[in-house]
Amino acid sequence: MKNSTFKIYLLILTVLAIVIGNSMLLAQKGPSKTVRNLQPSWASDGHKIAFVTNRDGKPEIYLMYKNGSHQKNLTNNAALDMGVSWSHNGDKLAFVSNRDSGKDIYIMNTQNGELRKLTNRGDLLMSPPAWSPDDTKLVFAAGTHRDADLYTVDIKGETLQRLTKNPTIDAAPSWSPDGSKITFVSKRDGNLDIYVMNSDGLNPKKLTSTEAEEGWPRWSPDGSEIAFFSNRDGNFEIYVMKSDGTSQRNLTNNPARDAGPAWSPDGRKIVFYSNRDGEGEEIYLMNSDGANPVRLTNGAEDRTVIKHTMR
Repeated sequence: MKNSTFKIYLLILTVLAIVIGNSMLLAQKGPSKTVRNLQPSWASDGHKIAFVTNRDGKPEIYLMYKNGSHQKNLTNNAALDMGVSWSHNGDKLAFVSNRDSGKDIYIMNTQNGELRKLTNRGDLLMSPPAWSPDDTKLVFAAGTHRDADLYTVDIKGETLQRLTKNPTIDAAPSWSPDGSKITFVSKRDGNLDIYVMNSDGLNPKKLTSTEAEEGWPRWSPDGSEIAFFSNRDGNFEIYVMKSDGTSQRNLTNNPARDAGPAWSPDGRKIVFYSNRDGEGEEIYLMNSDGANPVRLTNGAEDRTVIKHTMR
């Protein structure tokens, strides 16, 4: 069951339609031994990267240095821990877990490992919540696999605000560096496209308009560009566009599946995951123009790492 759920999570990351049933990965029969390293999130100090991996048999939150060294398990829990997102000041990690039956946001102190539950909804999607620039709020997606909307919650878990209300999927939100906008992916016009709206949910605007599936929009640190993935060229690739949706360009140009982009704090690098070297996904690092991709994780070879148990 846990392995099947992780495959569903992989589908959310690579298609973001969150539609279960026709993925090649979900069609695999029997337990999969494929190690998958997914959904990297960069620390504000520029030296560390958090990511999700099933190398221990179920999804866990791991940490490594930007060169791929010193990988360690941060969660080490029997539950499913996914959707990791680093706060801007670097002292907290937000992630989604079902450790208390339902799927909710948890906040971990990166200094001492202390953990607290932020939401009590039980219906969050297993995709990362996104921090506001001042780290006082998180925006997240909640609902069902066919009908999900975006919400914000303050860091104390006291004030919840609904931002979207559509009979389809709104997911994968990302806050602009100045705090005024939120970009997200939606199926409101039939297929998955990228939209931007005011941070209060008003004035949504469509940024991509293709027959393909687009997903995982992430703002550059200076707010001038948005990285995302798309299968408009026949397979999933990492793209970048200006924040107004213009000048869309392919960065990866690889026959494999490339997804989950995240900018380095200085905007010079983009970390992402790909299956270009085999069946499973690995974490890669490239220049922000797509040059010089470097592999950071190594599948089953990374299994023997130091575990760090949260309090």
